[in-house]
Amino acid sequence: MAETLTAAQILGRAVVIDLDRRLAHVLESPMRRRIVRDALLEVGAEASCEVLAEVERRPPGGDRVVLDRLRETLRDLLLEDDPECSLPYELRCDIYACARRHTDDTVTGILRSLPVREPHELARLPRELSEIPLGRRRSLALGDDPRLLELLARDVDPIVIEHLLRNPRMREAEVVRIAALRPVATTTLEEIFRSERWSHQPRVRVALARNPYCPASISMRLIGALPLTELREMRSDPGLREEIRAAVEREITRRAQDGAP
Repeated sequence: MAETLTAAQILGRAVVIDLDRRLAHVLESPMRRRIVRDALLEVGAEASCEVLAEVERRPPGGDRVVLDRLRETLRDLLLEDDPECSLPYELRCDIYACARRHTDDTVTGILRSLPVREPHELARLPRELSEIPLGRRRSLALGDDPRLLELLARDVDPIVIEHLLRNPRMREAEVVRIAALRPVATTTLEEIFRSERWSHQPRVRVALARNPYCPASISMRLIGALPLTELREMRSDPGLREEIRAAVEREITRRAQDGAP
């Protein structure tokens, strides 16, 4: 018997096809977000819920685990805190309500409110750095003293970290070490995630996603682009937060349905 589709499902699938086509050659993340955001605002919550469900459930297939631009953009829009880079809060609430009505655990699992780290759990400025004025630390982060650069990796000032990540002397292995620091300031991990130079490096992404001090909204956005072998290792990591472990399990299940090795 042929599948009977609702009007929202038909519209949602049409939107997915259209967005896949339009995003295929758009490399800039802000432009992709604007395209998808405008499309979802136009079709409303019911169809947007169908778009999200369709994309989240489709099998990875080939290189799609890395190249599914629509899936990554949707997660950016749903989980980003900045109102200029996300869907309106009211629309997210309406999509969540739709998913609840349809008992769609995949969609509600993404949109469900996530706990944040308490302030006392954040890293503090090391004593050696506290004796150096902030302006001087920001300047040193652009310098060439390896010992100082290593020390500045533990700074809690976002501009110090942003300068450090732009420093041409920084190498991937050093950024991976910063992303894996525990404890570490949340702002440090956010700067790494925002870095055009480092945020797409696979080892950096893994270190961020596995760090318990990383904001859950960032970890969940990274999970969909991690290799299956890393995901299988992550789920047995005793330091992983439960909401992130659940997201990892959902992603592993999604890929298993496609027979991924």
